[in-house]
Formats: sequence, C-alpha cells, structure tokens
Amino acid sequence: MNLPESIRDALAKADTYQLESWLDMPHFICGIEIKQMTIQHYYMLSGIDSPFLTGENYYPGDIGIFLWLLSPEYKICQKAKKAFAKKIKDIKIAQAETEINKYLEITFNDLDTLQEENNDKKYAGYLAYQIDLYAKEYGWSIDEILKIPLRQCFQLNTAIAERNSRQAGKKYTKMRAVDVMEARAILDMAKSRKIHNN
Repeated sequence: MNLPESIRDALAKADTYQLESWLDMPHFICGIEIKQMTIQHYYMLSGIDSPFLTGENYYPGDIGIFLWLLSPEYKICQKAKKAFAKKIKDIKIAQAETEINKYLEITFNDLDTLQEENNDKKYAGYLAYQIDLYAKEYGWSIDEILKIPLRQCFQLNTAIAERNSRQAGKKYTKMRAVDVMEARAILDMAKSRKIHNN
C-alpha cells in the first residue's frame, strides 16, 4: 500500500531518531544545551512531578527546572543554579514549550505502547527492574545504568525481549506510537478500498 506522505515521513524520522540516539549528540532548547534524558534524569523529573511528564499545566518556572536538571552544567550548588537561571531568563516561553515537547517526542520515540498483560504483583519499582535487567544482561554497575539515555534503553529492552522471545520459541510484538499511526493508516486505506469496490 502507498502510505500517506505524512506517515512515511514519520516512519523515516523514527528510524533517524533511533540511529541518532547512539551518537550522544547535544540537544538545544531555545539555544540552551541539554543532554539526552537518562534513566536518572527521568526519575529526578518524575520525582518532582514535572508537568512535562505528567501532562499537567506548567508555569514558566517549570521550564527552568526542566532545563536545569538536563543541563550539562547541573550540579547540587545554589550558585550554579542561580547563574543558570540568569542565563535562561530571556527565553521565549511558547518556543521553549514547543521545543521541549519535540524533545520528549524524540526521547520516547521507541517506547512500547503495548501493555503486557501481567497481573503478578510487583514489589519493586520500575527503576529496580531496569537496573536488574542490565546488570544481569551486561554486567553494568548501578552508576553506569543510571546514566544510560532513555532512547537507548527502549531499544536495548526491545533487543533483549526479541532475543528472549526467540529463545523461548515465542513471537515478540512491539507497537510504538509511529507504528500505531501506520497501522491506522493501513486500516483506513483498506476500509476506503472496500467501500470503493462495493
């Protein structure tokens, strides 16, 4: 099927984002450099209920906190924090929001939208399971694992799950947001053809 150009573009971008995630390239929001979001960054932002993760309304100060936690300059130091606040005081709020949302779209490009049907009670947090997974698979330390960019984590999780599924003789299925878009487009095209043929 000849997919709509917008879907083809989205799929091409998704492939590019996958490759870029391994290059450790800096990202810029309104000219301010930030790092790829790591596991540690995610849990810092999650711990303060950043509205950019929760989807709630934000205040200008939330933008500053988001940029500060992801900045290469970040450290637990009030003097450094105040210097950074001065550096970003003139950024345009609307532009920052748009660029942060784009950054998050890229970050979560490879997140699996499918939810596993598993009713087993879990006694540890998600972070503990990620640490356990990589420590067992690759022998990495906790400190190394916390510094892994989420974009790489999602791909590693897929690679591990695919391998384990093959070894168990099972089929592995993953559905990213872009895959959902592609599936819907194919379904819509099939419906359109059916109506046309009738």
